[in-house]
Amino acid sequence: MTFRPFNSSTIVELLNGQILKMNIKFFKNKIIAIIIFGVIYGILNSISNYLKLPGCSFVELRFQVVLPMFIGFIYGPIAGFIVGFIGDRIGYAIHGLNFLYAWNWSVGNGFIGMIPGFASYLNLKLVKSIKDFTILIVLIALASFLPILFASVLDSIILKISFTKSLYTLILPASITDAVFGLLLLPIMLIFSKKIIFTIAIRNILLITYLLILSVILTYSVSVYTMWRNLNEKNILVQDLYNIGILSFSVLIAGFIVSFIIIKKITAPIITLAATAASIAAGNYNLSPEFNNAASRQDEIGQLAAVFKNMISQIYKRE
Repeated sequence: MTFRPFNSSTIVELLNGQILKMNIKFFKNKIIAIIIFGVIYGILNSISNYLKLPGCSFVELRFQVVLPMFIGFIYGPIAGFIVGFIGDRIGYAIHGLNFLYAWNWSVGNGFIGMIPGFASYLNLKLVKSIKDFTILIVLIALASFLPILFASVLDSIILKISFTKSLYTLILPASITDAVFGLLLLPIMLIFSKKIIFTIAIRNILLITYLLILSVILTYSVSVYTMWRNLNEKNILVQDLYNIGILSFSVLIAGFIVSFIIIKKITAPIITLAATAASIAAGNYNLSPEFNNAASRQDEIGQLAAVFKNMISQIYKRE
């Protein structure tokens, strides 16, 4: 039996072989995921066709909109676009509609999956900070509104639908419900796929996010019910229904902004303390301005930072 000399070129060949195997496995998993999620998306689209939103003959309640968003985030914009586009076409095909029926909405569904896929170009592969979560929220919002606006504008041009009718029967119903389902479900799917890291900041922002969403949904439901009960005709104008919806969603976004700012102020000193401890462990005793700011605070965090600062000074003197 003969053995090849074990040298640097051999190591390179082995590494290249392992990388190639990993790439092939990733590609296979990607193709399988696209097919499975695309088919599921299509089937769920065909079912949700029976769940039309009030005042809408085309837009339905679709929790499954999170599927192309998820694939886009995990595998990139092209994969997300394929799942959204093909899945939408499958849904129409199940109902016996021809391939060109509502083609602009299929393209829009593709964009719903594509936009979250741009997270990879923003170096967002893992969500582990407030900045990362903010980018995720923005991508969900863009994926919920821009594709719907794109498809609706084409409908207005091709079918000569007025902007007001398009706004209240297409744009607002579809975009608001898609955004709510995206905000509710995509973080959960990313948690199960281990794409969200549970830092202190992420735990707090997730808790506040779900409390905000649930409170806004509850407030919206109570407002609509109260309006319906007080009307003599027991009939709510569709425009009023979605005006309340856009107002509720605006409150939700404002709540997100305020929450992110507050949580960042709360968690920033804790993150600074952790970074300083790691720096000291590496032998670097230079304290950052952020740490000195934390030590000058008058609350419990400031007291902790001050004690930690004194301990660092004692250790430095001994060494």
